[in-house]
Amino acid sequence: MRLEKVGKIGVDAGTVMVVDPCYMRDGAVPLIDIQSIFADLENAQTTQIGQGLAVAVRSGYGDGVYSVYALIASPEETDGWGERVMGLVVDFGGAREWIGKTD
Repeated sequence: MRLEKVGKIGVDAGTVMVVDPCYMRDGAVPLIDIQSIFADLENAQTTQIGQGLAVAVRSGYGDGVYSVYALIASPEETDGWGERVMGLVVDFGGAREWIGKTD
């Protein structure tokens, strides 16, 4: 597997949320209560939203622009399914040494 920078994410609320975009369609699920997410994050670094709908996390040093990396498996590693993203890392400033990147 290889780790590849796939982009950046801008943060203006000190929080990032990971969610399947199909859950964000009109009428797909009840509206996400943003205030309850922030309330949950007052006492924790992470929160589960709904029953598997999404996960929200506080962003290390708060607002800013953070690099996003994907852990990508080769076709050989996925039994012929082709390249697949097997993990995602958002570097809020503390993962640089762990992932071996400096940008």
